Amino acid sequence: MIQNLMIQLRHTNNAAALSRVTHLKPIKASVTRWPSTYQMLQRYMKIRDAILTVSAVEELVPRGNGHRRIAAVTDKLVELDSVCVKLQAEERSMAEVRLLCDACMVKYPEMSEYLQPAAQIVHSSLFGSALVKVQNDLPLSSPEQQEIEAFVLPTNESSPAVRPRVDFASTVLR
Repeated sequence: MIQNLMIQLRHTNNAAALSRVTHLKPIKASVTRWPSTYQMLQRYMKIRDAILTVSAVEELVPRGNGHRRIAAVTDKLVELDSVCVKLQAEERSMAEVRLLCDACMVKYPEMSEYLQPAAQIVHSSLFGSALVKVQNDLPLSSPEQQEIEAFVLPTNESSPAVRPRVDFASTVLR
C-alpha cells in the first residue's frame, strides 16, 4: 500500500507537485533490505500532509484507521531498527545477541518462532548456548563442552612469550 504510493510519488508530475510542498523525496522499499521498509514508512509519516496536496495520488493515501495502524507499526519498527543496528556492530558478542533476541521475544511474542535459541534457522542450539555460557563465564554442561571442544585452544605455559621485533622507526616514535 505505502510502497505503491511511494512509487506513484516518484513519477515526474507527482514528484514535481510534491517538491512544491516539501524538500523531502519519497523513498521506496527494497525487497532485500528490511531497513528500507522502515525508512519508507518513516518518510511517509514525515511527508503525509504534503502527499495529501498531490491530487493524483490522494486516493492512495491511507486514512483513519489505516493511517493509525501504519503509525503504530512505524513506532514498533523504531525499536526493532535499534536492535538491528546493535546486531550489526562488529564487537557484538553472542551473549549480547541472545540477550537482544530474548528481549524482542518478550516484547513481541509473535517473533519467538524466529528468534528462540532452537529456531529453525539455527544449526546447533547447543553450540549457541555454549558460546553464551562461555562469554558469561557460566559452567558448561557435558554436551556443551563436547560441542565447542574443537574450538578450545591448548594452553602452553612452559613456552616463553615471543617478543615482537620492533624496528628502528617504531623505537624512535615511542
